[in-house]
Amino acid sequence: SFAVVDKIEMGGMTIENVPFQMFTIETGIDSIDRYMQHIDMIIGVQFMNLTDELHIDIENRQLKIPSKPSQMGKDEQINLCGGVQGLYTILANINGTPLTVHFDTGAGSSTLLYKYYQRYKAEIEANYPADTLRQAGAGGVRIEKSYRIPHVNFTVNNVPYVFSKLHVGTTAVENTPGHANIGMDYFSNF
Repeated sequence: SFAVVDKIEMGGMTIENVPFQMFTIETGIDSIDRYMQHIDMIIGVQFMNLTDELHIDIENRQLKIPSKPSQMGKDEQINLCGGVQGLYTILANINGTPLTVHFDTGAGSSTLLYKYYQRYKAEIEANYPADTLRQAGAGGVRIEKSYRIPHVNFTVNNVPYVFSKLHVGTTAVENTPGHANIGMDYFSNF
């Protein structure tokens, strides 16, 4: 069901007549349900689109919205674009290959997606151990076969990062953008 909230105030910003989707998630899995009990509201892409610029300050646990957008430096480049279902995507190098990845601050961990699996299927199945990937969120719960890939090199705008391991999902999900879902385990390193 849907509801309209009269207004939301965040810092010095007020947004009026905000539509919300109402839902309850109960998975029957204690570790997931305990986590979800601490979430009152999910702010998504629609909120980010209301701002000209949004900073995520991991160290101080703050969202910062500048009163005026900052100017790009001469060495900076635009690297974020809209994608499927209004989700943001970025171009990243994964183990040296430029691939499109989904930018997801709502995900606790990053994963390689079905598109990546399809591209490297023979290599993945021959070299990496099978595992199970469990995910839960506003879209529900999903459990699928996966593979664990160690030491995945990931670079955005020439800034390298190495994941000690990433799971790669083996199930196609409708409208899943890109080759990877990059979550807070990545962003919290910066």
